[in-house]
Amino acid sequence: MSRWPEGNPLGSTLLSTQVDALNTVSELVLVVAGSNEAVLTPTVYAHGGFVVSTSGCGDFECLQLGVREVLNRGRDTAIVTSGDMSPLPPLDYRALCDAYQQSDRETWAVALKSAGTNSYPLIAGRELIEELLRASAASSLQGVLVANAAHVLRVHLGEATECAQAQRVQNNS
Repeated sequence: MSRWPEGNPLGSTLLSTQVDALNTVSELVLVVAGSNEAVLTPTVYAHGGFVVSTSGCGDFECLQLGVREVLNRGRDTAIVTSGDMSPLPPLDYRALCDAYQQSDRETWAVALKSAGTNSYPLIAGRELIEELLRASAASSLQGVLVANAAHVLRVHLGEATECAQAQRVQNNS
């Protein structure tokens, strides 16, 4: 497992830092784990997350398993990210969540604008989750997002943060 950069307290891992950051903005953190489940489980549990077990599935199938579990646990929105990416700071996750909550009903997801094809992190609403579940196992997250581009709001992190700050000012007025 990758180690978080020097200076992170208690030698936290990318995984533990990711779970901690997500716990600040969500009710439930699910980590989809494959053959590395035995290694990941203690860290996930120690940081208040839950493990979803997989066996020999591909990346997109694991994503489908994870979002299906979100629905099975009575939720209809998910923050989707990759465990091998550096997590955003909690305030940036909050800004993405606020951008999603302030969007109109035609918005099924909020994702960061990126020069590359990276789609993480992503706030996925029920409609996009259902599209992910209907897609074939040979699909990709990027493919589903492109097919539903009219319903995906892409924001620069600065825009999302400004939107969240504006909303907090309105709420405090």
